[in-house]
Order: sequence, then C-alpha cells, then structure tokens
Amino acid sequence: AAVAPSIKNGHPANFDSRTAGSQRGLARREARRRAAPTPGITRLRRQLGIQGVVSLDPLTSTPRTISRLDGYLTGKTSRKSADVALGYVRSHLNAFGLSAADLTTLKLRKIYTDVTGIRHLSWVQYVGGLPVFASGVKANVSGAGRLISVQRSPVHGRKARESEPRLPAAAP
Repeated sequence: AAVAPSIKNGHPANFDSRTAGSQRGLARREARRRAAPTPGITRLRRQLGIQGVVSLDPLTSTPRTISRLDGYLTGKTSRKSADVALGYVRSHLNAFGLSAADLTTLKLRKIYTDVTGIRHLSWVQYVGGLPVFASGVKANVSGAGRLISVQRSPVHGRKARESEPRLPAAAP
C-alpha cells in the first residue's frame, strides 16, 4: 500500500522511503541483529573491548557510530587525516559490510579543523554520479593523528544500485 506524504505548513513534507515500512519491522530487524551480529561486527566489538561503542543503523545494518569511551581507535601517526580514517574503514570492511570497490564511491566533501586541533572529515557516497541519501562516512582525527570516531552508514554498492533512481527522458 502506498504511504501518503505528510503535510507540513500546507506543503508536502520530505518523504524518506527507507522509513515507510513498519516501525515494528525495524524493531524486529534490530533485535535479530543484536542476537546474531555479523562476524565482522563481532570481531570489531571484541577488538574494541568493553569500552568500545559500536552502534548499528537499523536500516542499513552498517555501523552508525564506532568509538571508544576510554581512548582512540588508532595510535599516533603523521599520516594525513583522510588516510587515517579511510584506512580504518578499509581494515574493517567486513564490519562495515563494504567491499574495497565501495571505498571508491566515497567522495571527500569537507575537512575542517576546530579550535582544539581536531580534524573533522565528511565523505558522501555516490552511485551513478548521484549522492546516496544519508550515506557516507564522517570521521574525527586528533592533532596527533589518532582516530577518535567514525560515524554515518555507508552502504555496499550493490544495495545502493538496487535503488538507483531511474529518471524519465526529458520531454521534447
């Protein structure tokens, strides 16, 4: 059954088809993931230890947040912050549900350094030249090159292509 868009201030509100399904269905999916996490997530949680935080996105089944309450995800390095962040993702492809080819779909959108010296990086994921809604990677790297956290929920290219938009040809 089609879901009617909500009306806000007399205009149709934004519609996110990912949440058009039942909230109970998402809750059941989340419960199944908690009961039987993927081997990649299990390894990552074991590696991070009791102070590790791995929060999964219920829609994509990929990590929404990875961090540690008691420190950093990586040690000091002089490597570029973008290399630190994507290197971490690359070393945990199974946990992210990604392939090496999926990393090429990430395009660096923004880097800035805050007053404390932390570099904040943001990648957007593209498929077929179009950005994938609410998908990509955000990372925070200390001035000493330590990875503080990784956020967002990138998707495996095959999943993104399954919902690739098909636009009608322009009218003459």
